[in-house]
Amino acid sequence: MSGSDRGDRTADLGGFGILAAIAICCLIVGLLGYLQGQQAERDKQTSKTYSEAAQKDAQRACVGMEPGAAFECIYEKVESSNEQANTDKDLTAQFRAADSALFSAVFTFLTLAISGLGVWYVKRTLDATLKAVEDTSKATDAMLLANRIAQEASEGERRPMIKIGYIALSRMDGDAPNVTVDIVNVGRSVATIVDSHVQTHVAYLLPMIRPYQNIGIEKWKEIFSPGLEIGAGNAASKTFALPPIKDDILAINDGFTKLYIMGWVRYLDHGIPRRTMFCRAYDPEEGRFFPTNDPDYEVQN
Repeated sequence: MSGSDRGDRTADLGGFGILAAIAICCLIVGLLGYLQGQQAERDKQTSKTYSEAAQKDAQRACVGMEPGAAFECIYEKVESSNEQANTDKDLTAQFRAADSALFSAVFTFLTLAISGLGVWYVKRTLDATLKAVEDTSKATDAMLLANRIAQEASEGERRPMIKIGYIALSRMDGDAPNVTVDIVNVGRSVATIVDSHVQTHVAYLLPMIRPYQNIGIEKWKEIFSPGLEIGAGNAASKTFALPPIKDDILAINDGFTKLYIMGWVRYLDHGIPRRTMFCRAYDPEEGRFFPTNDPDYEVQN
């Protein structure tokens, strides 16, 4: 759900609350005015009614009397009418008190309703605000993640990466054949060689000693000098003689055993150490070396 939809609903809710409050206030004011007008008109009509009734009653009962008796009679009728009017006023006052209590209860209920509406509106506003803050936080986290991924991708594109170009065997008929190891920087920045070693292994199966374990280091030959810098897209190669394998050449050519050349190249990637390990097996029919594709021996990190 988009933020604009929430904003529109919040604005609509606020407008509804304001209109409802105005309508309720107008209703209360109108009701008060109506009740007051009704009561005033009722009091006026009641006073007039009792006055007329007292006058008619005095005319019927007091006509033909002596002046003193007539005055006394009229006075009694007026007093009786006043007492009746006061009694009715007391009853009316009681009714008005009851109406006021009822009105107060209704007014209190409406006040509570308005307060509840206000609280509900405030809660909805806070919920919308918290949701907006949460969405903003998620958007910020997503942006930071995207930036980090982009940075890592950019660094990955700029970093140097050493791969084995080829391993070539010059001949396979002497005591110590010559082997050439070629490496290529396929990255986009300079790779600085830390160390590089190579070893031959004659056996049908690969040994348990991996190139990265540095076991039996005395059997390894250094390939490239430490500190050698290889620029992006550039290559370096080194030719060296293998240890004597004259006694194994026949078995290698007949397929009874295998000749492996394995090793590693360590280099710096802007101060970060990286390593490329390799292991190639000699194919006597092809007369060349091929990758073993063994993850324990062919690794780049």
